[in-house]
Amino acid sequence: MCAVRRRVKQVKSFRERLIEEAAKFRAAAEELPPGTQRELLMRRVHQSERALEISDLLAKPKSSPPVLDHARGATNAASHLTPSVPVFKPRRVEEGLAEVQMTASRLLRRTPAKPE
Repeated sequence: MCAVRRRVKQVKSFRERLIEEAAKFRAAAEELPPGTQRELLMRRVHQSERALEISDLLAKPKSSPPVLDHARGATNAASHLTPSVPVFKPRRVEEGLAEVQMTASRLLRRTPAKPE
């Protein structure tokens, strides 16, 4: 049997709810003495504020998404949006195979001969 999903129509916007939540947790934290409970409430305040920042960032209109130029490994985005991981450069299978064979032959030359 399927469970009925409860749906709630939100009256306030996500932004308003985050602001209210942060204010509620901040007020509760100010009433407590320094300690673990206060730190947990302040952590919730910071989480709500960070969620608000991310929501605002995602809501901004974008001019165009960054496009990766595989030939040069560069993007058309600002420098802070440049990926920190190396750019994948497709290679031909033959080049990869030749590199493996050269490495194997170098390793075999270094291996001492077994006495008979």
